[in-house]
Amino acid sequence: MQVETTAERSVMVSLLRQPLAHWPDWPNVLAQQAKNVLAGFSWSESATGALPLATLPLFADLSEAEQQLVFGQMRLEKFDHGETLFVGDAESTAMYLLKTGRVNLFTADQSEVADTCHPGDLLGQTELLLKQPYSQTARAADKVTAWVLDEPQLTSLVTSYPNIGLQLGLALGRGIAQFQTYLANQISKTALLAGLSAVQRRILARYLTPYRCMPQEIIYRVGDPPTGIFVVDRGTVLLINETDQEFTELTTGDTFGEQSVIYGVPHAFSAQAMTEVVLWLLSPADFAALAGVSPSITATLSHNLFTSLTEALQIAVHVIDSEIDALSLVAGRQHSLVRKLYRVRQSLAWVKNNQIGI
Repeated sequence: MQVETTAERSVMVSLLRQPLAHWPDWPNVLAQQAKNVLAGFSWSESATGALPLATLPLFADLSEAEQQLVFGQMRLEKFDHGETLFVGDAESTAMYLLKTGRVNLFTADQSEVADTCHPGDLLGQTELLLKQPYSQTARAADKVTAWVLDEPQLTSLVTSYPNIGLQLGLALGRGIAQFQTYLANQISKTALLAGLSAVQRRILARYLTPYRCMPQEIIYRVGDPPTGIFVVDRGTVLLINETDQEFTELTTGDTFGEQSVIYGVPHAFSAQAMTEVVLWLLSPADFAALAGVSPSITATLSHNLFTSLTEALQIAVHVIDSEIDALSLVAGRQHSLVRKLYRVRQSLAWVKNNQIGI
C-alpha cells in the first residue's frame, strides 16, 4: 500500500530525517509509526496535518519529534460493541486515545453510565501515569478503534527520553511514576539530600511535584509562610533580601525554601525566576506526609540543613572577627560600630553553640 496524501508523505519524510540518536530501537519505532499511518488515520482530519497528540493538553508541550516518538509506540486496537477496555479497581496497564466510536464510563458499581467519551478523548491516562487502579469501567458503546499506549512502552520512552517524562508530569501537575527512578538518580547530586540511600531517594521522588516558572515570576516573597522545599532542575533563580540589595543566584541542583519548611518559619528571602525555570517541589504538606512514612528521610534533610547553617555561621563569625580586628586598629575597641559588630558576633556564636537553626 502506498502513502496516499501529501501530509502523510511529509510525516514519513520528517520521521526519516530524525537523527538516529533520537530513536530507541529506531527501525521498529519507524515501522510501527508507518503501520499506524497505514492503519487508517486520515491526516486530512486535521487542518494542520498534526499528530493527534498535538491537540491533547497532556502532550501539547512535547516537541513534534517527541510527539512522534510517543505516537510511534501506540498500537491501534479495535473493540466490538459492549467490549470492555478496562475495569474499575483493576491495575492500570494502558491509556487509550479514541479514534472512532464512543466509550461509556461506568460508576464503581457499573450500574449506570457516568460519562461518554468520543473520538479525540483520552482515557485512563491519569491512573496509568500515577500507577493507580482505574477509577471507572470503560466499555465500548459501539464499534470502537483506539490508539493504545501500554505501560512498558511508556516506561521505555521515559527512560530513554527523560524530558518526555518531565513534560508529562508538568502537564499532569504531578510527578509521573515512570519518571521516578530517573529523578531519584538526579537528586543524588543535591547537597541537601546527601546521605540518602537509593531506596530513600526513590521514596522521596514520589512526593516531588514538577513546577514551572516563567522569567521574572515571583515564587514567594520575604515574610510569606512556608511554601515548600524547591530543587532547581533547570534555569536560574535569585534569592533576594528584603531590601532588594543583595541576592544569591541558584542553578541546577541547588535548593531553597528548606529553612522555612523544616523550621516552620516565614521565608527570610524572596525567590524569583530569572529565566524559565523547572523546579521540583516538596510542599509542607508532603514534607509532613513523608515524615510519617519515612522519618529517617526528613531527619537526614534536617541534619544536612543544620550542618550547612553551622558552616555558614562559622564563616560569618570568622568574617566578623576580621572586621572587628581591622576596625579596632583604626577606631579603637570602644567605637560604636566595633561594639555592634562584637554583639552580632556573640549572637552568632550563641546560635552556633546552642545548635539553633534560623
